[in-house]
Amino acid sequence: MSVSLDSSAYIAYDAVRGDSLTDWLILGYRGTRDKLSVYSTGEQGVVELKTKLLPEVLFGLLNMDGRMMLWTFLPEDGVSGVQRARALVHSRAVGAAFGHDATLTASSPTDFNLVAIRSKLRLDGQGSVPASPMTQQSPAFSSPTSPSHFSGPYQRTTPQVDDRPPALPEKPASPVLNGGGVPGLILGNQRSLSPPQSATTSRPNSPDLAHLRQQQPRQASGSSQRSQNHQTEAFVTSPVSNGHAAPSSSTPNSTSPRPENEWRQQTSERGASTSNEHTLAQAMLSSSLEDEDEDDAPAAPHAGANGSAAPQELAQREEEERRAAEEQREREAHELAQAKREREQQEREDATRLERERREREAAERAREAAEKDARAQWEYERREREKLELAERLQLEREEKARREAAERLRREEQRRAEEKERAELEKARREEEERTRLAKIEMEKLVESQRLEKKLKEEAELKRKAEEKLRERAELQQRFADLKPTGEIMLKGHVSVQGGASMLWRRRWFELRGTSLSLYKSEVDTTKAVDTIPLPKQVQRIVDNPEEASMPNSFKLAMQDDDEWFFYTDQPDDKELLVAGLSMSAEL
Repeated sequence: MSVSLDSSAYIAYDAVRGDSLTDWLILGYRGTRDKLSVYSTGEQGVVELKTKLLPEVLFGLLNMDGRMMLWTFLPEDGVSGVQRARALVHSRAVGAAFGHDATLTASSPTDFNLVAIRSKLRLDGQGSVPASPMTQQSPAFSSPTSPSHFSGPYQRTTPQVDDRPPALPEKPASPVLNGGGVPGLILGNQRSLSPPQSATTSRPNSPDLAHLRQQQPRQASGSSQRSQNHQTEAFVTSPVSNGHAAPSSSTPNSTSPRPENEWRQQTSERGASTSNEHTLAQAMLSSSLEDEDEDDAPAAPHAGANGSAAPQELAQREEEERRAAEEQREREAHELAQAKREREQQEREDATRLERERREREAAERAREAAEKDARAQWEYERREREKLELAERLQLEREEKARREAAERLRREEQRRAEEKERAELEKARREEEERTRLAKIEMEKLVESQRLEKKLKEEAELKRKAEEKLRERAELQQRFADLKPTGEIMLKGHVSVQGGASMLWRRRWFELRGTSLSLYKSEVDTTKAVDTIPLPKQVQRIVDNPEEASMPNSFKLAMQDDDEWFFYTDQPDDKELLVAGLSMSAEL
């Protein structure tokens, strides 16, 4: 049942433990059985922590005033016994990994009580000084609720501490402090003996010393009674010393408690007052003896003069007075010691009370600061919630505005699309109409071209026919002329022609002369005395081949001879070739 911690848990713990504003973290299994990872962290203390709790087993740490609380959250519903046992084991493992000052196991968000947490962390001031049994401290807390992820209201509590100082317990023979705060001694009928401010003593015949002399016999006979009645005596401060008013200080029932330094100053003043009271007591005893001596000194002569007092009676009286004076001194010393003990007891009680009041005030101040911090955290949480709500509302308005703009944009685009479609339809219609007009124009043009072509063709055919007829006529005329010149042996046709044949395989440029019986070839037209070649024509030419393949020349023809000899010719112009072929055909009788 071991558990492992994600590395992010250590980083979050350092943030909570360190100087950052983060003061809590939550760990959870996140679907696993034995691995804990960080769910969330925050800076708003217990208020924010309770809003992040989920209905599952959780662990976490809370930093409050520099002290760490390790807490385990086990919901009442949905957690089996095995899961609870595993969670307790894992909580000890988390505690071993992360340092802490106290632990808390909670089953609902309401268990995260600020007062309980502060008490566990010993931040309420009650762990240092034991509370007085007379101190009444109200544990009532109340605060407004805050939202939570769990059902049921969450109530944050704020401590309310009674600022009134606790009543002191009544004790027998306890000193009572008046406004001056300096104790004095009340003897017999509760008259006050004021302590002097200097080393001077009271006058011997003061009323208080006379009162003491009057009380001596009664005190000597009833010392045990006074010892019992001493429980009702109290100490008060002398109202006037050397003509000056004694300084006043706060009583235990004062509504404004004294600070600790004032208490220490008052304690030192009381010690000085105690020293002054010892000086006063010695002065009172000396004055009492001097008064007794003064009263007894004239008594002896008076007795001697009258002769009524014996020496033995005078000695007995002096012995009684001496014993009474000693008893008086012992009683006064005892009363002074008792007063000193009671004064010291009162000072200790005052010191304890002042220290208790100081700590109660500090505890109340800490509680108030905690309540203020809690209130500030609640206010900050509510502020953030308001900001979230305002942000959500703003985002909703922005979404609605965006939706409205998108709807307007869609409508605009739809209208634009329709306009574009209409424009495209109109353009398409115009294009089709233009195409139709173009097609009709093309048809008309084709008809015109066709008519022109037909007309041209007719003209060409007519021209060809005319040329053919003219050629036939010319040919007939040429044949007639050739027929007229053939019997005479005159030159029928002459000109230049290229020849290949006979013993030569090369094309040669020759001057020819055509007569009725032969074709004579010369080197040039200037040298016609001797023919280079003479080709006999009648009954020697087998056929005339137009454009033979062997010649591979334009305007060429071939003379196939009866002896299988061949002559190839080509002229510069087609007409020249036709005239030459016609003349050869006439001469060869083909």
